[in-house]
Order: sequence, then structure tokens, then C-alpha cells
Amino acid sequence: MPTDAVAALEAVYLARSPVDDPVGRAMAAYRLAVALGESVPPDARRALGLLDEARLVLTESRAPIEHGRILTAAASQHRAMSEPARASELFERAAGLLDDRVDGEERAAVWSNVGLARTELGQLEHAVLAFDRAVAAIATVTGAGATASGEKASSVWRIHATVLINRGLAWFGLGNFDQARADLEAGLGLVDVAAAPIQLGMAHHSLGQVATAQGRPDVAIVQFLAALRIFTRTTFPHQHAVATFNLGVAYACTADLTSLRRAQWSFEAAVNLFDPRIQTAQWQETATRLGEVNERLATRSPGRSVAEHRAALLGSLGDDEQLALIRDLADRFAARPDPQRMDLFREAAAAARGEVPEVSRALLRTTLFVLAEQPDAVLRSGLMGQLAAHRSLAPSGRLAADTDLDQVIQELFQGPQRVRFRDILYELSWERP
Repeated sequence: MPTDAVAALEAVYLARSPVDDPVGRAMAAYRLAVALGESVPPDARRALGLLDEARLVLTESRAPIEHGRILTAAASQHRAMSEPARASELFERAAGLLDDRVDGEERAAVWSNVGLARTELGQLEHAVLAFDRAVAAIATVTGAGATASGEKASSVWRIHATVLINRGLAWFGLGNFDQARADLEAGLGLVDVAAAPIQLGMAHHSLGQVATAQGRPDVAIVQFLAALRIFTRTTFPHQHAVATFNLGVAYACTADLTSLRRAQWSFEAAVNLFDPRIQTAQWQETATRLGEVNERLATRSPGRSVAEHRAALLGSLGDDEQLALIRDLADRFAARPDPQRMDLFREAAAAARGEVPEVSRALLRTTLFVLAEQPDAVLRSGLMGQLAAHRSLAPSGRLAADTDLDQVIQELFQGPQRVRFRDILYELSWERP
């Protein structure tokens, strides 16, 4: 919540006297606590103190609905503080108070929170029962004869979708894959990406996990790719990393060489996305999977380097996917400092040059197009790597590589970009053939 909004609620709270207006003060404390819990960074400890103050005035006997909402807010703070046992206890007390007193949408939200807390405790059977209560509550709003419109309708269907998806995840944890798939597919059909991107992405991702567990990697791959269209690296970085890893797992379940190369690509991407200092277990698991795939590739195609497998994969793709993956690779390289960054571009350029001439030229064209999108420092590293790869070739091979480079620059770019590339190349002692 914006700082000025929190400050306004703070002013209202301070203006209410606990002696002259105890109820007003308690309600102001509750609203300020919710705002503090939603601020960046959240102030959970102060929020809990304010909620305790409100709870002592708005008691269960005096104001059961308000008391239930205070308990819900306190439970949310405990859940955010990684205290699921306390959160579960408070959510269940709140559900008991609110169950017969509020509308179906609020009841569904409360029971959904109980289910999430139970899930975090590993009590999946109890979680399913709580989600069942949530589904029953939301059905009173979305069922036959019930109506909702505008923002209310969007909120109701989003809650319904979220409950189904979360119940599907609990079923998955219990090993009941058919029930999991049924709930996830039902949740997927209730919302669109504009209304509920996280819920939609999680549904696709979880359906991918179900398909992998059922030995259907082809279905899993489709679902993980759908999830990755929502969970991009910039908008949802952690979900993007997890989905990328699981996509690699699905590709590794198939035996053909191209799929193994795609698995290698996915694990390489994920190992660069996870932070080994913070996400140690995930990073280690990804590194282990990458090593296993590299061993399988070494058996299937002896003598080929990682960079050569990348080039072979890129050369087998259509234009759009090739462009997307080379952009991804350039971003990975760009995150490294020189001289490591230049060495990575050199390895990629040398591997691409080892493909058949038409593939090599296509990869060069796409690579230069992507480099043109990069800052000058990265472009310079990329061209240094390209020239270093050329200089490792025999004289005739170097002349052919330099000629291709010159011709692709001439064909691909107009005046300013063409000058930008050639000026950097001339600074690097390159001579046009």
C-alpha cells in the first residue's frame, strides 16, 4: 500500500481516543494493521500489535464478524512470517465465527486460507476438506440463480478458480492425479490471463507437473510452455525459474536427441536463474539434472561440447523460436563480466560456425540482430567473441567467416547500425575482406 495511504490511516487511528471512542479506535487500528501488512516492506510485528488492540475491544461476543476479520488479518501476518501452525489456528477460529454470518465470497476466502495453511503444514487431507468448504461457499454465489456483475463477478470467479487450483495442488500432493487434473482444468476454465495471471500460470504449471507424474511428457511440455508465456523472467522471476526447471524435467523424459538438447537448454537457463546462495537446494538439484543430461548427450553424440549442442538445437528451430532462444542466450551472457562474457560469445560463435554453411549463416544473422538490441558494452563483447572464433580458423576458413560477417552486416542493417557495427569491428583490428 502507498506510504501516503498508510500515513492517512495512521492519522485517523491517532485521532481516535481509546477512552472516548474505543470502537472507532479499534476499527482504525484494524484498518491500519491491514495496510501495514500490505505495505512494502510489510510491518508484521506492528500490525499484530494493532490487531491485538482491536481484538480486545471488538470481542467475539460483542462483534463476532469484526472479530473474525481481525483473526483473519492476524493469521495472514503469521502466515507471512512463516508461522503456518499459528496461522492455521487463527484462520480456523475466524472461519467458525464467519461461516454463518458473511456472504459466500468471504466464506470461501476464509476457508481457502485454512486450506493453504493446512497445505503449508503438510496436512493435505485436512487441506482438501477446507477447500471443499470453500468450493461449497463460493457455489452459493456462482451457482444456479446467483448473479454477480462487474468487478464483483471478476473477484468471485478469481476466488473460485484459486480455490480449485489450490485444491488440485493438494490432490497432487496426495498422489491423486485424476482429481488434481480435474480441479486444475476446471480452475483454468474460469479466468483469463488479464483477470488472474498468477492463478492461470499456476494452473498450467501444475497440470504440467501432473502430466509429468503420469508419464505424459508431451502434454507436460505444452503446459509448462503455456505457464512460461505468463511467468516471464521479468514479471514473475521465481515462478519462471521453477517452470523452466520443470520444462527441462519433461524434456529429459523423452529419448530423442533434440529433446535432450532442449532439456540441456532449460536446465542451463534455470541454473542461471536460481541464486545458489539463497535457493541452494533448487540450484543444486538443477545443476545435478544438467550434469545428468550432459552425460546422456555425451553418450549419444560423443565429442560435442555444450556450445555445439546449443548450436545444433538452434539450427533446427524455426525463425521465431530461434530468435527467442538466442535472445535468452544473449541475456545470459550479458549478465557476466568480461572476459568471461567474451569467451561465452566466442564459444557460441565457434560452435555455430561448425554447422553446415546455410545453418551457420542463419545463426550468424540472428545473433547479430540480437546483438544490435544490446548495449554497446555487450555488443562489443559479442563482436570480440565472434572475431576470436574466426581467428582460430585456418586462413581459408577465416576468410570465409569474415566474408559472411561482412555480408550479413550489409544485408541486415541500415546506415547507422551498419556504421555502429563496423566502427567497433575496426577498433578490434578487423579488416573487411
